[in-house]
Amino acid sequence: MIRIDFIGAPGSGKTTLINELLAISTIKNASNLSQARIDVLSNYFSIDYTSISQRLKSFVINRLLSKNHSAYSKRKLNLFFGEAMEPYNDILTKILDNLTKTENDFGYLKFKRIGWFIQILEDTLLVSKYANSKIVLCDESLSSKLLQPDFGLSHKDITNKLRDSLMPSAFVHVRCKEELLNKRLLGRKKLTLQHSGMGCDYKEAINESIKTYNIVASELMKLEIPCLIINSEDDIDVNLVKIKKFINQLK
Repeated sequence: MIRIDFIGAPGSGKTTLINELLAISTIKNASNLSQARIDVLSNYFSIDYTSISQRLKSFVINRLLSKNHSAYSKRKLNLFFGEAMEPYNDILTKILDNLTKTENDFGYLKFKRIGWFIQILEDTLLVSKYANSKIVLCDESLSSKLLQPDFGLSHKDITNKLRDSLMPSAFVHVRCKEELLNKRLLGRKKLTLQHSGMGCDYKEAINESIKTYNIVASELMKLEIPCLIINSEDDIDVNLVKIKKFINQLK
């Protein structure tokens, strides 16, 4: 699997670029992480139906109601994660210890942050195991969560084994000016918990977010992960051509 993490501050244009790349359908076997997860659940973790009514209910949800729903076996999934997550117990403990020591966040947000990280870790491990032929474009990326400063980790903590299993094949660092970030976020009213005014200045939070992703990018480059820097203020078609060329060079 080729995993490409898109990193950058909220509002920088990561999701737009990924959606446009997938919409033009010129990259074979490409999907975002969410869709890749759904495909894996459908193909490898389907429920062993014990009755016709269960099968009919699943058919109605998936086909007749056109819901993006994957009926999967929680038992099978728990067995998978019971084994797959074990090698990461030490690093999860270290992250939790580091996070609880930070004083620049609310307790609630600290727990939410570790929860978000674990969810992305689970999805990444799941897709890595079963989607070998896929090119997966990650917006909420594992590397950007793992190497954020509050987790207290750096490239020095990423062993070769962790690099192979947790780090992307490459990453795209999406940037734009702080003024444009502010305009985009306020314009579409998409504020993260950190940017929602809970005990912090809004513009200061955006500036801190930019600094955070610059640090993440620096740590990834120290791990010699191939990087493409994109200015989302440039013409989107030009940027899409750059990203497609970058991806093709990884194959």
